[in-house]
Amino acid sequence: MSVPFAGTFTRSGGVLSAIAKQIKLLNFKAVKRVTVKFDPFHENANNTRDFLHAISTSKVSQTNPSCIVKTDIVCNRDKPLVTFQFIPSVQEASKIKTIKVEADNLSLLELLKVTNEQITARAPKEEPVSTLKTKSEKKGAVGKRR
Repeated sequence: MSVPFAGTFTRSGGVLSAIAKQIKLLNFKAVKRVTVKFDPFHENANNTRDFLHAISTSKVSQTNPSCIVKTDIVCNRDKPLVTFQFIPSVQEASKIKTIKVEADNLSLLELLKVTNEQITARAPKEEPVSTLKTKSEKKGAVGKRR
């Protein structure tokens, strides 16, 4: 008698693949400005710096070219803080102007998950663009020319 299979056939890719997956899901279409504020001497500033590096990549910045990423480096032992300011249409729809995330005890993966849950979920949906058909496409272009 055999034991039924209860699990997965492949192993998890680990933390790095989870971080890469979350970075691919980032969408800043709803955001006008991102401000990352941290003290470089704070004990948990590494994760905030890694987050800043992740949102500065070209793929993420292509989701909204008009989004401004600003860095505030302070030396007063403050907790790391990430602030997202929304575009006006999203502000009206969700009645929220900004979201502030205290990144003190969050890992890079947790920061990315919070960003995807709160920011990417509010991104405006894209409307499908209809393409114009040529005459030959409308007719079906069944036969060849002689």
